[in-house]
Amino acid sequence: MSQIILTANDPLPPIFFANGAPITTLTASIAGIDTPVNGHRGDLSGTVAQPNSGSHDKTAMIFNNLRWSEVGSVVLKMTANSYLGMTVNPSQRAIGRFYPKQLVIIDSVITNAHTESSPFTYMDQAFTTNVTVEAQNVIGEPTFNYGKFAPQLKETLLLTAVDLNPQTSINDLSFRLDQVNLANDWQQQWQQAQLTITNGVLTFKRLPKNDTHSTVKVTTADGPYEVGLGLSVLPRSQCSTLGCTDFIAKTLPLRGYNTSQAASIAPLTGQVSSRYGRMVLQDVNGVFDKPLTMPLKVQYWNGEQFIINSDDSRSRFNSQWSCKKIIYTSKPHDKASLVATNNSVSQGQNNSLQVLPGIGENEAYIKQQLRFWLRIAAQPASNIGCTEDKMANQPWLTFNWRGVGDEDPSGLVTFGSYRGNDRIIYRAEKGLNQPIE
Repeated sequence: MSQIILTANDPLPPIFFANGAPITTLTASIAGIDTPVNGHRGDLSGTVAQPNSGSHDKTAMIFNNLRWSEVGSVVLKMTANSYLGMTVNPSQRAIGRFYPKQLVIIDSVITNAHTESSPFTYMDQAFTTNVTVEAQNVIGEPTFNYGKFAPQLKETLLLTAVDLNPQTSINDLSFRLDQVNLANDWQQQWQQAQLTITNGVLTFKRLPKNDTHSTVKVTTADGPYEVGLGLSVLPRSQCSTLGCTDFIAKTLPLRGYNTSQAASIAPLTGQVSSRYGRMVLQDVNGVFDKPLTMPLKVQYWNGEQFIINSDDSRSRFNSQWSCKKIIYTSKPHDKASLVATNNSVSQGQNNSLQVLPGIGENEAYIKQQLRFWLRIAAQPASNIGCTEDKMANQPWLTFNWRGVGDEDPSGLVTFGSYRGNDRIIYRAEKGLNQPIE
């Protein structure tokens, strides 16, 4: 609360302020809260009492060291000791509206989706954030009445994603931040002095290809990014009449696309290590009547190439949720299958997935080639006639393998690329993983 000039309802006689006039003491106190309704009373501090021989301008008493701990409009009451043996009637008046001095992030944390090793999150994979913002007065105390302000009198917050690489000339990545899972109108959901995001679910989206009108999702590998999050106040034009409050400690630089000058925002604690990932099934081949192990790995784009993500020991797969397409068989045959396996990668790899040729013990030698898809995407791969609708839901590990859109990982399996150790070598055996026909 800054300087307050208090006058009586009727003009005070000049003699009241004259030198040598009888001295009486005027005392300021809180009579009630004008707005908001049922607001917190708060405390009045500073010089709440002073004699009429003190600071004045010959027509009014000046209280220039009063502070009210709250916001809104306060009903201030003035009382005085008796003057020349007479009782001085008290006076009161609503003053304000007062606004918070500052917004402060008093607690925040960003939690990556994967915490089993070095924390990271795949693009399109959900991560969480918790934030508590507090509206405070000039000495850092909460202003409980702020939550009861009308919406147009409260600040609207903006959550921004920032590339933390200091070499990036434009670091605003907010267009990649999906906030659809946050509570509706979270930006103005103040409760008393605080606004909170509790276990807020966010995603850092993959970069789509240019053809945004396509019904098939196709993305481009980029990154990796170290992404910071920060809060700012959405600008308002009526600050002079409605009052505006901003964050302190705005230490996170923001260099946007449409701004000529660098800005800064209030940072949240932590960061998202965002990686473009994919799940890979390795093509395998072998004799016609023995199971084959199909290595599985999870990779991410390191800025130059895809490498195994050794920090991932959680991505999972279930071989019973799969698709199969027969590419070639030397006779009608549909028995080859994946062994039932429900597992996770360890340091980005897993070698437990096996494929059975499905041939009887005494069945004659046949050649066959198949492609298996592990279901992790929302929809099965196109043009293969798969009806399996269950999946280990991990669309952030899909990839545009065949040029038809991001899809489930798949691998080519060839049985009978050679018959075993009987010294028969097939023509073009070197190209084992090409279609047999």
